[in-house]
Amino acid sequence: MRSSSWAVVVWSVLGMGVAALTRADCPDPVGRWPVAVQAVAAAGTTAYLGSGSTLIVLDVSNPATPSAMGSTVVPATIDRIAVSGSFAYVAADSAGLRVLDVSDPAHPVEVGHADGLASDVAVSGTYVYVFDSGGLSISDVSNPASPVRVGSWHGPFAPLSPGRVVVSGEFAYVGGQDDLGWALYAVRVSDPAHPVAVGSYRGPTERGHPVLTDLALAGNLLFATEAGYSEVYETTSMDVLDVSNPASPTWLGGYGHSYSPSGYAVATSGPSVFLAYSSQLDVIGIADPRNPVLTSAQPLNAGVAPAAIAVAGHRVLVADREGGLYLFDDSACGASGCSLACTPVVPASAVAGAPVAFLGGFLQGGCTGTPTFDWDFGDGSAHSSEQNPSHAYPFGGAFRWSVAVTLAGASCATSGTISVASSLAPISAPGAYAYVVPTSAHKPGYNGTNWVTDLVLTNPGLTDTVARVYFIKGGRDNTGSPARPVIVPLRRSLRLSDVVASTFSESSASGAILVGSDVPLIVTSRTYNDALAGTYGQFVPGIPLGQAVGPATTAWLTGLSQSASDTLGFRTNIGVVNAGAQHVQVQIALYGGDGFFLGSKSVDLNPYDFQQVDKVFAGLAASGVDDGYAVVSSATPGAVLFAYASVIDNGTGDPIAVPASVPPTVP
Repeated sequence: MRSSSWAVVVWSVLGMGVAALTRADCPDPVGRWPVAVQAVAAAGTTAYLGSGSTLIVLDVSNPATPSAMGSTVVPATIDRIAVSGSFAYVAADSAGLRVLDVSDPAHPVEVGHADGLASDVAVSGTYVYVFDSGGLSISDVSNPASPVRVGSWHGPFAPLSPGRVVVSGEFAYVGGQDDLGWALYAVRVSDPAHPVAVGSYRGPTERGHPVLTDLALAGNLLFATEAGYSEVYETTSMDVLDVSNPASPTWLGGYGHSYSPSGYAVATSGPSVFLAYSSQLDVIGIADPRNPVLTSAQPLNAGVAPAAIAVAGHRVLVADREGGLYLFDDSACGASGCSLACTPVVPASAVAGAPVAFLGGFLQGGCTGTPTFDWDFGDGSAHSSEQNPSHAYPFGGAFRWSVAVTLAGASCATSGTISVASSLAPISAPGAYAYVVPTSAHKPGYNGTNWVTDLVLTNPGLTDTVARVYFIKGGRDNTGSPARPVIVPLRRSLRLSDVVASTFSESSASGAILVGSDVPLIVTSRTYNDALAGTYGQFVPGIPLGQAVGPATTAWLTGLSQSASDTLGFRTNIGVVNAGAQHVQVQIALYGGDGFFLGSKSVDLNPYDFQQVDKVFAGLAASGVDDGYAVVSSATPGAVLFAYASVIDNGTGDPIAVPASVPPTVP
């Protein structure tokens, strides 16, 4: 390796001349493979190259003299390569996904494939993600010899156009071309069979009609490179996006040169980004992602059109098509000191009074020691020096938070905005979408039963939401029932286990639950007998508030049973809920299966009240009731009524929920 030296180089950045001190050995050019290469991946001291339709396995343990260990041919041109364990996954253009066993580098062999188109490939766990004709295809490769396509997502991309895909956690970031230029989509892939786009970003159209050429991730930063069609436009070669909130990818900054028709390739390593284009490899510092800074550069002497970059340890490999493969060592890039890049994760929304988790992520290179943090939450409160503090905003508004990280003399800083809901609506105005779960409990019951309810809120939308959860406790006026705020992330299900005790702090109570939100939710619950031998439960969905039974309608509860014995057979409980702001009188008319009227019960309900009538047929039929039914009604003007029944096995405590049915109107 050459000794350290410094050079002054003048680069043209977005049309402006910028003088930058660069290290001549950062990264250090240490080797060359003079064979045409358009794709590269690396793992340890082994590189995997795509040269036309040939996969070459290259030993780069001594990068000054790389040597081929083996090769094999696939049916079409290799566009991209991803490696995991003993397998290489190849995006082979019109030949689709090809799976190669590379456990014996001297004899790589294809063991499986999935037909179709493939211009890019990424692997995570046992799933492979391919950009195919206009979108994303997901295959299960738990058996690499037999990839099974399990899901797909297709965006508004131009047919047959190439695209790019990178994966991190439960999200795939998919970019491609459409009529306006290029666009990027954040696709949730936590359920591989049903991927769904939750957010998007469009490349600026004022730069002409640029083409997306590459994607790379570093923490919550996504780097997208592009090339322009015309010299009329000055093209930003790299956009820096914040994807900490995948529902809203946000442009932070850009870095680039004037027009480059040959395209760009990008990869990341710690707090540095490597950007290759026609004649050079740039090393870009992202300590402030809003202002990427050129820190060093190396010429690509025979530079043609860099197609891909791979980083493994200190090795940086650039596939330069006909220019061959360049091998660099970036050890010296950290020799001049520590470098940092801040990549915190902060939610986009919160509720006043509720704790918010701030995660102090960062990337570092050449650093030793323990970092220090300085969080400013933007509300005038004391700063925090914790890496991952929790903070509750006392009031609502939009707050500009910031974090600074210092380590070994280096520092980075970044900021963002969090929107905090200022107040929670009363139960009389729960939100644009409201749902009533007519029964819930945390209390002992008849025959030694112990009733508990789990509430599940599912957000099918594309933005996080704050749900407002109210408890309508039985036997009282709940007009003043406070809302409990619950943040339900986009495309997530949130379970509130034993909700009556855990969320409402009730030690022995039953009642209904009202859930309000500004976006549609799917509300479900399970109320069950928590017994020593296991649980016996009933599914009770949340019913939209607009489906309440009014004074002009009746609710029917059918299939009801009650045995003469209290220990054998079944018993029936009926519950009624008033979800309105006035007193309501409810009539429950009870019938046998043969239609014979057995009697009625009258229930007076306070505003926002709940009552359950246990063993509702007691005293009305000495021999018991089979297949009976109840008709629930109210003559109170403006009544907002819900009803349900539970048929419970006296021996086991196993309940069956009976939802209310409203008969159709007879014409």
